[in-house]
Amino acid sequence: MLHWTLIGLPLLLFWSLIDPLRAARCGQRRLVVAVVSGLLVVSVYHQLLRWDIYGMTFRMLLLPVFIAILVLSLWLARQQTGLWGWSWLWLVLAAVLVAAGWIFVMPRHPDASAGGVQLNWPLEPGSYAVIQGGKRPFNHHASVTAQRYALDITKITGLLGRRANGLMPTDFAAYHIYGAAVLAPCDGTVLRTHDGHDETPIGEGVTEDVAGNMVALQCDTATVVLAHLQARVQVTKGQAVTRGTILGRVGSTGNSTEPHLHIHAVDRQAEDVNCLLFTCEGLPISFTRRTFARNDMFDVINE
Repeated sequence: MLHWTLIGLPLLLFWSLIDPLRAARCGQRRLVVAVVSGLLVVSVYHQLLRWDIYGMTFRMLLLPVFIAILVLSLWLARQQTGLWGWSWLWLVLAAVLVAAGWIFVMPRHPDASAGGVQLNWPLEPGSYAVIQGGKRPFNHHASVTAQRYALDITKITGLLGRRANGLMPTDFAAYHIYGAAVLAPCDGTVLRTHDGHDETPIGEGVTEDVAGNMVALQCDTATVVLAHLQARVQVTKGQAVTRGTILGRVGSTGNSTEPHLHIHAVDRQAEDVNCLLFTCEGLPISFTRRTFARNDMFDVINE
């Protein structure tokens, strides 16, 4: 089912892009309907689609391509039916402005200025994409109190900016982030670890031990959880660590459908797993004073 979804969603997006070209020869009313519906689909997909699967480059091209198709459609309609009436033209322009506002103005990122946790990036140099993060509906963790501001992170490489070799490969090693070192994002003390879980098969997930192999790290008055690690976590409970200490390596254990790093913070020094994962109050987290939401990218370079 997932593979059909990975194929079907881009086909629907492609249809919404070319539909104005078809409608341009069917009259102004049909073109306006096609443009407005196309803007709706493009806006939603620009924000919500897992672009790291298909390539982050395609996301950057989506809006310019749609604008070019819109201009071409208007030109074809003008050639076919003559000069446009002002009422229809203003309707199209209004739809464009509404869609642009939805894409660029609608708040996606949490406010980390009050009560947030400032952290170092927890991975080595490279390019990364956030696949879950921010506010609803950009973050499926948002309904869980402790994970309200959680981030899921993958690594992207290549010209297209994809997180794996293939759409949904079953080989863990095909995912660029798999096995990457997970670094302590602060100076602190290890409050809890889980270890010994095997990798969860790609595309599946588990409802028990959802974090899989994990480390809970005290960062000042907060606790930061880093989850879905490979077995053989490299720190122990009570160990003091400094920023950049290797805690473990990225895996796909627990309730994970593919290799990625899950990170979130809660508002106290906590060891109880139910509190850490579910009932503690989640805190916004930021890196170099920047918060993240789905489809944001972050480049880490050697200092």
